[in-house]
Amino acid sequence: MRRCFNSLGHKATLTEAERIYFPNIKMDSPLEFVTWDIYILICTVASNALDFFSLYSQPMYSKRAIYYGVVEGICMCPEDKLSKLNNKLVVPSNFCKTEMEKFGIKNIKIVPHGIDPNEFKVDEKEAKAYRSRFPDCDALLYWLGTGDSRKGFDLMLQAMKIVNQKYKVILQLDLYHLFEEKYILMRDKLGLNNRVFITPSFGKMTRHEIAVKMNAADKICVCPSTAEGFGLPIVENMAAGKAIIACDAPPMNEHFTEHEGYKFPYSYIEYEKHKNWMVFKHHKYEPQDLAEQIIYAIEHPKETIEKSIRARERAMTKYHYLNVYRKFLEA
Repeated sequence: MRRCFNSLGHKATLTEAERIYFPNIKMDSPLEFVTWDIYILICTVASNALDFFSLYSQPMYSKRAIYYGVVEGICMCPEDKLSKLNNKLVVPSNFCKTEMEKFGIKNIKIVPHGIDPNEFKVDEKEAKAYRSRFPDCDALLYWLGTGDSRKGFDLMLQAMKIVNQKYKVILQLDLYHLFEEKYILMRDKLGLNNRVFITPSFGKMTRHEIAVKMNAADKICVCPSTAEGFGLPIVENMAAGKAIIACDAPPMNEHFTEHEGYKFPYSYIEYEKHKNWMVFKHHKYEPQDLAEQIIYAIEHPKETIEKSIRARERAMTKYHYLNVYRKFLEA
């Protein structure tokens, strides 16, 4: 976002909040806001962040204020706070817009998350070197995610059990360290210890390291999520030239069509309270349905390759950061 604004001749500065598991805002110099024409707060729609936004969106601090927010279901903020987002809320997906409109927020705009294509260009030798670690398999899959309940790792592991009854498919799963033990136990119980490799490296890898793994995987990317606010890894893997396999539910299904990937149905919706600031809206599906799509993609390599090419083209145009983030500057 900052690179986009700078490329258009604007001076953009970025102050990062402390990165912990729930929204926590800490600015180095709040007085900087006095000099800003546009103030953009990027955060999950949460009560404490809304307090922060209400303060610095005042005219004395910012000529124009935008809350670039995301929800993975139902936010648990008081309606009097949410009403302050009228004409100021920008969300990354149709799903977020639909959910937030239920609270009566007016004039919500959509600006999807953007990607930099250069971040997904890696030396072919690097990708091949990583792929060579798994020489004897029908397909190598890669996925990166925290591991919380939204990410569907339990369903993914069950699907891998089914898939490996027919093909030897390897999954490299990088997750947040707090969830490592949980999924290792589940993997071992399913007898997948030589098929699923779990690494607690979420948040510890460079963008380049992630890009190498994405490019090393075969032409399929499986997104097992049941709930997202946007689903950026889907777009990132599209940029890396992968045909996407994901649940046919928003927002996962917003990013690609049948021309760029494979969709499988969800069975029912389940709500889960997460801490005190969000109710996840899970789109639960059967592992069998996911497994069948993986098997189909493996058995139809020509179709999968064609989808992967179109997926990359779609990501590079629709989600290029220079194309999407300039929308913040529009009146």
